[in-house]
Amino acid sequence: MFPHLERPLALKGVTLRNRVASTPHSDGLGHDGLVTDALIAYFAAKARGGAGLVMGPAGCSVHPSSPTRAGGLELHRDDALPGLRRLAEAVHAGGAAWMPQLTHWGRRGSSGDRPEPLVAPSAIPEPVSAENPRALTGEEITDIVRGYASAARRARDAGADGVDLCAWANHLLDQFWSPLTNRRDDGYGGSLDNRLRFAMEVLHAIRAAVGQAFVVGIRVTGDELVEGGLGPAELQEIARRLTQSGLVDYLSVSGGAGMTPNAQAAVVPGHWWPQGCYAGYARAMREVAGPVPILYAGRVVRPEMAERLLADDACDLVAMTRAIIADPDLPRKAREGRLDEVRQCVGANVCIGRRYGHHLPVTCVYNPTAGRELELGPPTRAGAPRRIVVAGGGPAGLETARVAAERGHRVVLLEAASQLGGHVLLEAAVPHRHELRGIADYYRRELARLGVNARLQTPATVERVLAEQPDAVVVALGSRPAPPEVPIDGLAVESADAVLAGARPGGRVLVFDDDGRFRGPGAALLLARAGARVEIVTPELHVGVRLDPSNLPPFYRHLLAAGVVLTPHHALMGASGRSVRLRNVFTGEVVERSDVDALVLSLLRRVPEDTLFHALRGRVEAHLVGDAAAARTTDKVILEAAVLARRL
Repeated sequence: MFPHLERPLALKGVTLRNRVASTPHSDGLGHDGLVTDALIAYFAAKARGGAGLVMGPAGCSVHPSSPTRAGGLELHRDDALPGLRRLAEAVHAGGAAWMPQLTHWGRRGSSGDRPEPLVAPSAIPEPVSAENPRALTGEEITDIVRGYASAARRARDAGADGVDLCAWANHLLDQFWSPLTNRRDDGYGGSLDNRLRFAMEVLHAIRAAVGQAFVVGIRVTGDELVEGGLGPAELQEIARRLTQSGLVDYLSVSGGAGMTPNAQAAVVPGHWWPQGCYAGYARAMREVAGPVPILYAGRVVRPEMAERLLADDACDLVAMTRAIIADPDLPRKAREGRLDEVRQCVGANVCIGRRYGHHLPVTCVYNPTAGRELELGPPTRAGAPRRIVVAGGGPAGLETARVAAERGHRVVLLEAASQLGGHVLLEAAVPHRHELRGIADYYRRELARLGVNARLQTPATVERVLAEQPDAVVVALGSRPAPPEVPIDGLAVESADAVLAGARPGGRVLVFDDDGRFRGPGAALLLARAGARVEIVTPELHVGVRLDPSNLPPFYRHLLAAGVVLTPHHALMGASGRSVRLRNVFTGEVVERSDVDALVLSLLRRVPEDTLFHALRGRVEAHLVGDAAAARTTDKVILEAAVLARRL
């Protein structure tokens, strides 16, 4: 089915079983700089699932002057070796090759509680990290070069098949390359030869430490996507010099630089970007790399696209990293022709958003097992099949039904609407988030495959539920918008839910949003694009305050392009006629918006639909799950349902 994808690839003495790679990404599963059982389980799942090359973790520190991010590894320590050996053995046992990523973060990171500042080529702060670094001395540069070599030797001694050097997303190697971050006047600054000197010294030192047989690759960007930064032509020249040095065994190519909020979002392109968005950069790098293999990374979520990229000779290896987070068994399912069973990545970026926003370990918006392999293994068969009724076909109900059926229970699902999905369908109505419909599509296919009796347009009532003679009932009926707690008289009011479901008030529309996530800004963007004059008001520090750094910048770009006015720091006081009263939460000043035609509310508070649960309690084993218990994000209610269904 996928002949190019399934073809083995030889990298020196390492033969990959196929062309699918899981490239390094921040997972947060280490502890105190060392490998953990959770990290090993996460990587082992990728290997068992069929990837040919499992890379990472990302950002393994090569030197004490480079603090790792929360949960990262420190390969400058000898006590890292035992854990690394266990990690290598686990990945190899699953049939994949393994290569950790080596880096020095430079100015891109956090000094945390350390007394020392960050270090960089020049004393220029990064807007994202927002710390002033200290410029490295020549002696320190030499010591860091030795650190790269020692870390590569440790990886080799642990059983790694190679190492991946990070010169992408504004790490120290590419900080030396870019004139934006390197303003040195010594042998490491100025001309391109000088700016490349550090990278060449690192590569030579690694080769001297590990020998010629060990695989050494490097991750680069095709365009920094930053004003005044390195563009495609300059980066292709850098790639040409790297590959012609004879020191590099492959180039891993993506896009972005990570040094500004916009560029950071571009480093991990979610559903705001088209699938395969940076493939052109990979093809351009191939033209200058000669025989050196190209690994392409950037929103390849379907094996069909991966096959086409390989068939078109755009690359030799394809990264399907977030696709494999969503479904680590994707390569095996593709090989076996089980595409309908694949849990497709929908680009929500919960995986990386948790890392960027809250420094939490990796997981997936609808694969709750990702990052939790030790706690949430594959569902086991129930000792005795039971008859389970699930009330509600939103994400929590769907996950409950799927897992319960996989465990062998007989499952009936009752859903009042004409299609499955619940609030996922509203989220998917937000412009540029249509791929989230894939969540509902996956569950629809899985429920059909597992024999779940899903009855649409069938409201769950006490009588209807009890008529099924269930052994257990799971109530997952979601939540509804709470009514406003301020006086509103004479002004048309809609909820953001109603707008996402199709309502289109026009004229001058004020959207009030204290939820801080996708619904309020999404409703504002829909209405602005439909011709309304829209202002979105929030009492928070900024609109979309609870969105992560991979989603907020592109959302702002679209909102501002559509002419939406963003007003933070104001609470809703009430409305009368066509006037809306707002109060500045810091000064207390009350202001008024006049000639408003409609008020749209996106409120944090929602009302759980739990009446059925309370009516059934005492009459049958009943459980409350998802928004029907308390409104939360999709990933959290699916996690709750996954845990519950394993206990039924």
